[in-house]
Amino acid sequence: MSDASTTPSPAPREPLADYCMNIVIHHIRTGQLQPGEWINVEKLARQLSVSPTPLRESLPRLEAEGFVVKNANRGFSVASLVGGAGFDSAFAMRELLEPEAAYLTAQNCTDEMIDTLAASIDVFTQTAHELESGTAHPLNRELTEADAVFHDILADNCGNNLLSQSIHRMRAHLHLHAYPFTHEEASEVSREHSAILEALRARDSDAAREAMCQHIIAARRRMRSFYPA
Repeated sequence: MSDASTTPSPAPREPLADYCMNIVIHHIRTGQLQPGEWINVEKLARQLSVSPTPLRESLPRLEAEGFVVKNANRGFSVASLVGGAGFDSAFAMRELLEPEAAYLTAQNCTDEMIDTLAASIDVFTQTAHELESGTAHPLNRELTEADAVFHDILADNCGNNLLSQSIHRMRAHLHLHAYPFTHEEASEVSREHSAILEALRARDSDAAREAMCQHIIAARRRMRSFYPA
């Protein structure tokens, strides 16, 4: 299974400020930058092998999209967990976007994609048992990466770049990597992902859309109490 936390390389002719913006979003989405964490521009620029200038140029744009906040005399930090109306709005967008991505991906699904999706589900199934026995921590990186891999495959193979980017942004806003799963919840996600996978395996676009819709509705119910009111 691919590692969802691997830092993407810049696309050909991609402006460095755009690349830096996308990388900061990627780091937020994968938990490499945590809610409330201060962004050390010099350090991050060295990690990305870029000048600090394009990274600084990207930060006001990230602020405008709600990914970071500016602090007086301190620079920028990652936005805190969304709550209340922000949580509801983000999940409403997920309910609109991700079922459509599943519908489109079902039309382009390859056997390799099926195998990767199945492997990510195996991680949820195995980790659910480990959570029940107390041998795994609720904030389990393998679990959150498996979830990211599953949803990323559907977003990235839908054939609509704008839709894919919108999904990644919604998931980054919600800091989904920070959610601590119980063993019951990990088992639920395993079953929900399996229903989506079976629809994709059958290349049934309508069933894939419906299964993803039900999954997002269930995720909203599961996660609501974790986020601020």
